[in-house]
Amino acid sequence: MKIFNFTNIKPSLAVLAIILCSCSTSHLTYIGKDNWIDAMSISAMTTNELSYKSRYFLVGNDLISKFQNDPQEVIKQLAEYIEDAHNNPVAIRREDIPETLSVLIELCTYKARHSSKNETLKYWMSSCFYSYKYLFDKSINTELTHSNSLEYAANIRFYNYSLSQIFSYFDDNNISLESPSEFPMIIGKVKLAKFKSDLLWTMKKFNSFINGYDYLPKNLQSHSYVSGLGVPLLGLQKYDSSTSLNKELSLISLVYPFTFLIEFESFDLKKESIEAIPELFDSFNNEFIDLDGNKIPLSKDYSLALATCVDSYRNVSGFKYMLNPDKMGDFQGLYMLAPYNPNKIPVVLVHGLMSTPVIWLEMLNTLLNSRTIRENYQFWVYAYPTGDPIYYSAHKFRDALTDIKNKYDSGNKNQKFDNMVIIGHSMGGLLTRLSIQDSNGYELIEKVINIKMDDLKLPDAQRKFLLDVGLFQPLPFIKSVVLISTPNKGSKMATFTFARIGSYLISLPLTVAQHSRSIIKQVAVASGLKEDDFSIPNGIDQLAPTSKFIQITYELPVKKNVEVHSIIGNEDQAGEKSGTDGVVPYSSAHLPYAQSELVIKSDHSSYDKPECIKEVFHILLEHLQKCNINSAQSF
Repeated sequence: MKIFNFTNIKPSLAVLAIILCSCSTSHLTYIGKDNWIDAMSISAMTTNELSYKSRYFLVGNDLISKFQNDPQEVIKQLAEYIEDAHNNPVAIRREDIPETLSVLIELCTYKARHSSKNETLKYWMSSCFYSYKYLFDKSINTELTHSNSLEYAANIRFYNYSLSQIFSYFDDNNISLESPSEFPMIIGKVKLAKFKSDLLWTMKKFNSFINGYDYLPKNLQSHSYVSGLGVPLLGLQKYDSSTSLNKELSLISLVYPFTFLIEFESFDLKKESIEAIPELFDSFNNEFIDLDGNKIPLSKDYSLALATCVDSYRNVSGFKYMLNPDKMGDFQGLYMLAPYNPNKIPVVLVHGLMSTPVIWLEMLNTLLNSRTIRENYQFWVYAYPTGDPIYYSAHKFRDALTDIKNKYDSGNKNQKFDNMVIIGHSMGGLLTRLSIQDSNGYELIEKVINIKMDDLKLPDAQRKFLLDVGLFQPLPFIKSVVLISTPNKGSKMATFTFARIGSYLISLPLTVAQHSRSIIKQVAVASGLKEDDFSIPNGIDQLAPTSKFIQITYELPVKKNVEVHSIIGNEDQAGEKSGTDGVVPYSSAHLPYAQSELVIKSDHSSYDKPECIKEVFHILLEHLQKCNINSAQSF
């Protein structure tokens, strides 16, 4: 054993100093902590360079020069080493396999990014195969542990990244997943079987796809992204009124989010080809994939889907449809963000004056980041022209809800449907409130027109119109409503000059105008007044505090077994039960029978404020508890 002679330490240090001083090249450079993090994050996936670990491996095994001259040969050599380990595990040091496999995965990724179009798929498919092998081949003992957790996470990323490249390659080269195909790898081949899917549509139904690895959301408060296995994708089909597809699936562009992955059936490359199955999972109906008894979370990007949806809607003008409601046509109605799911409670969101469903982007983006919300709720939005009289818009809204109830639960057997939640903002809150109120027979009509129905002689068409808009009962399947900045007693702003100008410019639908004029004529005859004493109100007119419709409907009874929640804005201070949000005063938004009320610091656009969204989140969780559904989750 060598023993140090401390008496000779100074001469030894002197000799060492002389030797070191003879080296003129410095081997350190100051870069700072932030740059050090960047340098240590280098990889073939992030910066198109090899990571320090892979370079260390190549240097330590005397392969760095060979790789620089012939990377394909080095990759093949490592692949053969891994294959020998699979077929002859006794002859290979098991502890070397995970490290070698990780390096092989990165080298395949590096080569794919530096290869020609004809060669690149071979390396992407190899990277996909070997990363899947690292994650799920039990024979090489790479199960997740504390010591390898970072390596495990890195190879999930390599797997997902290679999937994104493979899907793009298939899409760009019109390679269909609908029929089996065979593709080369660095060793052997992979045979992709016909894909498995739980999507409502086949791949041929989509006009185009968006790869989740090509985009990041912007102008959103957060990114609603779920980390896991697979790559998030969107299938798109442009909305066409003549198409056989149901418009309820989305807005202008039918957006279908799903997760794509490839499941390899074997790791034995001695076979003629490795069997593999491409799989597609509906993002709204699948949280996990089961692999060998293990529940693995699936990667999903809800912000990608919502942002794409909204971008396709950006040329739709709520102001234009307010001024000319007829132009909205068949576009008015309920829209689903995903195909109907009988195992989830519907939540319907209703926008306000001069607006569109786009306003709900922030709320949906935040709520969908909660697994509890995703697993228990499905979201629909209602689009309508806000220039129509509120009584007519409320009638159309009730009809839309009733129609979809009859379509999906005509037998009234679905408990989830019968626990529907409606969330309305401003005028949308009035439509929401009216869906749970009772007209008390003819009471509403008679108080508005100030004549008994028996004294009013109307043709059948006009009588039906009057009863449609003025005779209603609470919808029995609605169990909870959230009213946000709702002018329950109207808003003085509807009487301001600019609002009166807007009201004057509104052109009511021909059907509404004709029926209303006929009714006014008969009311004038029955009351002995002139027709000129009556006018046909539009959406702005009926928001005025002096509107008889606003005043009378405020007093109508509310369904007893429904919960009413109110979120009110105050421009100056949260919790202040006075003041205004700039449009609706507290005195108008307040409802004495509401089960809960929250005043937040906000202008009238309270729907996208974090405090409002958080309150909606808690209301939905409490609703689950009352429906006897587990809701243990924090926001």
